[in-house]
Parts: sequence; structure tokens; C-alpha cells
Amino acid sequence: AVSPASSPTSPLMYFFGSPDLDSNTERYKELVVCLGSALAEREESCRAKGESPVALNEASSGLIVLGTDKVNNQGLKLHLHAIESLRVNVVIVLGQDNLYNKLQKKFADDDAVKVIKLPKSGGASKKDGACKAA
Repeated sequence: AVSPASSPTSPLMYFFGSPDLDSNTERYKELVVCLGSALAEREESCRAKGESPVALNEASSGLIVLGTDKVNNQGLKLHLHAIESLRVNVVIVLGQDNLYNKLQKKFADDDAVKVIKLPKSGGASKKDGACKAA
């Protein structure tokens, strides 16, 4: 069972337990749903109290979701699951044309989600497996 922090200003952190999302995709999806639910509960609690802490203020808040770099069918499903569960309205894709094109196509008729492509920095290079594991 996963239980979120009770304070609206406490950080929300969930431990997946593996650098490889393919090792347990169902657990990953469960944690994403828990995070999305906890964020929605915090937002509702603050609205009910008439509060708007900076962490929940739509005008200045943000969330970075680092997804898988795999753009296969399963990787795309995990990205779409996170976008839906976390109610993401802006997706920034960094240096992955294939992922950008697939997401752009998926959300072409959805005004609620905007997909933006940013190029990788000229000095950036892809890490090999040994470097990622370290």
C-alpha cells in the first residue's frame, strides 16, 4: 500500500525500486496513479480551505516526469498513462523526434494537452548502459 504525506507542502516521493520500467510496469503504473491521486487530493483540500499554496498554484507550479527513453509500444503506453494520471497539460519532449511525433499525433485534436519539442544541446550525448547503472 502507498500512503501520501499528509501535509500539502510535504514532498511526494515514491520509490519504484528499479532503473528499468520494464521490470514491473504494473507497479510503475500503480505508483503514477497514486501520485496523481495524491496531487488531486491536495488540490481539493486546499481549494476547500480557500488556500492556494505555491506548490498547488496552477499559475506557478510544474512537474517533471522523466519517462522511459523507449518509444516502443509499451514505452508509449507508459508515457500516455502518466500524462493522463497526472493530468499533464504541457509535454516537453527533449531530443526524441519519434516520441514527439507519436505524442503530437495522439494529442492533435486535444486542446487540453500541448506537445512541445526541444532539441538536445549540441554537447549532449547518449549514455551507455554502464554509465546509467553507475
